Amino acid sequence: MYHRILDTYIAGIPCQVGVTSLTIDRRHGYDEVDFDVLDRRGRPASWLDKKLGDEDLERIVGEIIEVMR
Repeated sequence: MYHRILDTYIAGIPCQVGVTSLTIDRRHGYDEVDFDVLDRRGRPASWLDKKLGDEDLERIVGEIIEVMR
């Protein structure tokens, strides 16, 4: 189901993200990342997804791109 699952945190809470899709266009400097927020056991965590702020989102997208390249 997921291309990759990474350990991370949101609002200081340890969790995982499951990468559902990733597009990297180096010519145009365009990256598109979709992921699901999961608890530490890998279960969907919508309650934690609601805590996802811009700062955490930027960091997590960067982590995903770094690992998936």
